[in-house]
Amino acid sequence: GVGVDELTGFTRAYIGLQEATNISGEEGAADLARFLNVTEKSTANIKRVGGVIVGLGNNFATTEQEILAMATRMGATADLAGFSSAEILAFSAALSSVGINAEAGGSAAGKLMKKMQLAAEVGGQAQEKIAGIHWTETDKTTGVSTEVWLKDLATNGLEFVNYLDTLKSAEKVDIASQLGMTVESLQQMADSWLLFDQFSEVMGITGEDFLKSWDESSAQTMLKFFQGLGNLDPESGNSILAQLAEMDITEIRLSNLVAAMAGNADLFQAALAEAYKQYGMDTTDNAMAVEVAKRYETQESQNAMLGNKLENSMADLGDNLVKALQPALDTVNNLLDKFNQLSETDQDKIITAFMIFAAGGPIVTAVGATVEVIGKIGCPRAR
Repeated sequence: GVGVDELTGFTRAYIGLQEATNISGEEGAADLARFLNVTEKSTANIKRVGGVIVGLGNNFATTEQEILAMATRMGATADLAGFSSAEILAFSAALSSVGINAEAGGSAAGKLMKKMQLAAEVGGQAQEKIAGIHWTETDKTTGVSTEVWLKDLATNGLEFVNYLDTLKSAEKVDIASQLGMTVESLQQMADSWLLFDQFSEVMGITGEDFLKSWDESSAQTMLKFFQGLGNLDPESGNSILAQLAEMDITEIRLSNLVAAMAGNADLFQAALAEAYKQYGMDTTDNAMAVEVAKRYETQESQNAMLGNKLENSMADLGDNLVKALQPALDTVNNLLDKFNQLSETDQDKIITAFMIFAAGGPIVTAVGATVEVIGKIGCPRAR
């Protein structure tokens, strides 16, 4: 929905967006309003976001409607993951430019964002959370008790996952209770820690740098992941698909999306640059404003041409009418010349005879009909 105080501005801007793009109708307006409400928390920035959409549509192998459709589908998840409206639109443009449609791309992109978010926000905190977990174990043979610290048993994500696999259900419950979570949450933390290490390795950065990068820009962090995958050397046995399988990114739509972006990371990078540029521009100078001005200028030219054609047509109509009536006018002029050459007595006789004949009505009716027809041609019809 659009707030009452923003309705006028939204309507005016959307009319312009319809002129400049293939976004149209109630469906387009609803998608745009939903996207703005999710990512901008209001529709006030429609001109700024519109500039991003038009700029991306002008510079990439996609359309504005495809970009908006994709962005609307992933908008809520991307917003929670820390993507800005401009970054969501840039990602949408990159995905649709490589042939991924909104239905497949929107859901798959959301899954990737959730994985990276869990890796950073849950997995990245796992080592710190388990640091204080410990218990006492007593050797059954010697009776010697030893203090066991979980941090010594699991120094990375893979070790933590493997260690949990060796435990019985009761032992998992004990660790989970010490952490104040369920067993399911404990397992998710372990899996996320493993993903955290794997994402960091692919990007070629430390875990600390991963956390810092994600906190500063989740979109740029995702770009680094795509770039890292693209730099893998298949000849060394570390192909993109092999790496994705190791990270359990095997769902068809998701793996296809990641593989496509790994091979086109520069496309996503360029889309982000264009989106940042357009979002930061004055709304009177951005791509949407320029395109709308061009369309209106073209429309004015077409209107002027149409007006000229109408004037020419009316002039031609007048010329044709004069040509059609000219023989009759010449005959009347000749008769008037001869009439003027007669004596006043003969003129009076002719006028008297004409009036007697006209009383019957045929001439009056004919002249009246002619005048009515000419009047209809010369004057516009009342609406």
